[in-house]
Amino acid sequence: MSWNTVRMLLILSIILNLSSGQVDYTSIFVQSTIDMLVYISMPQGWQCLNDMGLPIEFKEGHIFKLNHSFYGLKQSPHNLCRLKQSQHDLCLFISNKIICLVYVDDCLLFAPNSKDIQVMMDKMRAKELAFNIENDAAGFLGIKTNCHDECIELTQPGHIECIIITLGLQDADHVHVPAPKSSLGQDKGGTPFEG
Repeated sequence: MSWNTVRMLLILSIILNLSSGQVDYTSIFVQSTIDMLVYISMPQGWQCLNDMGLPIEFKEGHIFKLNHSFYGLKQSPHNLCRLKQSQHDLCLFISNKIICLVYVDDCLLFAPNSKDIQVMMDKMRAKELAFNIENDAAGFLGIKTNCHDECIELTQPGHIECIIITLGLQDADHVHVPAPKSSLGQDKGGTPFEG
């Protein structure tokens, strides 16, 4: 997942007044069947499979045929949603009514009409997929959105607090760093960025 995609979708949802939803799936990819032949080599430590009393003896060079998706398989979100995967961000899936951004087992859903998001969730329930409905996209990965004075601001205050606690700095002396609260100005005489 590209952070540029997350930021773009959050900003577009505000500008275009899109409805949004956030879903946290429980083992989502292992719940979805796979509609193509996919084989994988045996995982590291495969030798211990022979000590589990399984009816097959595994040997060097064996491969597994998958019956269900799993995390890390690039087809997993497609198997689940039947949405078209973006060529620019493999975690972005699009249909003619809905946009879905997948991050591990969290999904952000955007649509012009909230009923389309509900229809997708109903289809997931019909497939007996286990998930929890979270808030709208505003709190995705701790990102807080603020709109003011024709400006859209994205912050992650929860992550900042987590970093402070992790580093043991909650009782440290605070130092005010005088930095402008407005955006940096444009350097009209500067060298253009070529990235």
